[in-house]
Amino acid sequence: MHKKLYLLTSILTLALIILTFVCFKITPTISIGLILFITALVVTFHGVSMKIADLLDEHGMTSFKGSAIYYGILWGGFASLWVIIDVHLANAMLATILAFLVRRRLDYINHAIAGVMVVITFFLNSTFLLSEFAFLFIGLTILGMLKDHIGETHKTSGFFYRLSEFASYSIVTSLAYSLVFNNWIVFFAITLSTASYGLIKFYFHKWGYYKTI
Repeated sequence: MHKKLYLLTSILTLALIILTFVCFKITPTISIGLILFITALVVTFHGVSMKIADLLDEHGMTSFKGSAIYYGILWGGFASLWVIIDVHLANAMLATILAFLVRRRLDYINHAIAGVMVVITFFLNSTFLLSEFAFLFIGLTILGMLKDHIGETHKTSGFFYRLSEFASYSIVTSLAYSLVFNNWIVFFAITLSTASYGLIKFYFHKWGYYKTI
């Protein structure tokens, strides 16, 4: 079963990578509808692979040998596709990775692999937008640290814990960014990625991988 899952996810990932490169690096023009469709796939798979990598590290999930590294590479691969798709998404992902670093969330080898993949892809393929990056980095860092504090001090399913889980700091930050810079692709991407991450989290909570939600 694990070998079949490995093969299926590998094929799907390779197909999505090829599709993204063809549409955003080779094809001269691409419709808005196709842009949104591919972006939706990329960010959804990003959220799923990131949460599974986390489950394999910290929450007792077991899979095939090397699965933690494998899903870390998947997470880094899908995150790197953000960089390829759009310069604003690229800066949002770089801000996310560096905010994780400040919050000490890149604390496992698969996390570190994903982070390095994003940074390398960014400097090879994208452009640094200082004001947009700074806005997102500061928001994601401050609100993320607040979420960390709430998670550490409210370890039960109390009001503040639930609020920090459902009122995602990343969605709040991306909404503020989109309102200020009038660019909604970042809000769209972060919301979908966060939603898919959350769905995986709550699904596996039913199987006992989380004590509280």
